[in-house]
Amino acid sequence: MKTTINNNAYLLSCECPNCGHILSRGYEAEEFYCRYCGEYLYAEAFTDKEIKDALFRSEIDSYEEN
Repeated sequence: MKTTINNNAYLLSCECPNCGHILSRGYEAEEFYCRYCGEYLYAEAFTDKEIKDALFRSEIDSYEEN
């Protein structure tokens, strides 16, 4: 099992270290297969700081849109 890379709490995404495709994911730790290459992956849970930063970025984006 490989660990995902480029985990992004704001976009709820990660990258497969095997094929490089961007995959969607949730906030919690999870194990899943890459839908592009079939590699078995593990995505660590986001830290509280990563989640707070993502929520802050979302609020800033919605503020800038108005």
